[in-house]
Amino acid sequence: MNPNLRISPRSLVLTLSMWASLQAAATLRADIVVSPNVFPPSEASIGFFREFGETFVATSSEPSVRTVSFMWGGDPSNNNSPDPDVTVNLRSGSGFSGTVLATKSIPPIPDSTSAYSWIDFTFDNPVSLTAGSTYTLHFSTSTSNSSGDFVVLGQRYAGGDLLTTPSGLFNTTDDLAFRVLTVPEPSTFVLLAVGGLLLYRHRRRAPLLARPAV
Repeated sequence: MNPNLRISPRSLVLTLSMWASLQAAATLRADIVVSPNVFPPSEASIGFFREFGETFVATSSEPSVRTVSFMWGGDPSNNNSPDPDVTVNLRSGSGFSGTVLATKSIPPIPDSTSAYSWIDFTFDNPVSLTAGSTYTLHFSTSTSNSSGDFVVLGQRYAGGDLLTTPSGLFNTTDDLAFRVLTVPEPSTFVLLAVGGLLLYRHRRRAPLLARPAV
């Protein structure tokens, strides 16, 4: 570093604050991830129905959710069918009839998508969750004969169950391969910014304190 370079504390605070804001907006943390133990999975992939989903219970680690995902199976046997255009509704409670808290649609998923890829749905804004409450990821397509499939696991997640058509029937012996990505609380980044400022001030003062008396 140039010894003649001087950075004022104010400039440092502004820089760290900006960095913290960008990180808080861009960083996602995976808190609920239910995925195969091995690849290819020993469990099944199921062709798209009109509706499928999974229930889950929020914990204190999920104060809000920004992105949810299911795992693409990549079965090539039905590639002559239309690519699936999928919409997800985040619903309160268990089943497909709860209040819709957020919704997101994505363009049709091409057959060329790599098998066992996460298909992400990022809501326009984070959605607050209540620890201990049950929510449902409700995925749907516009047609029942779409290409592709989704990965279904054995009973892997204790906090929920797979739901399938018709009308959201529960399958208590299986789970959807899914994940819930949450946004870290801004306070985490504020603490990092304050810590950086204190470290900077300590390093500036240390040479002064170490000078011998004249």
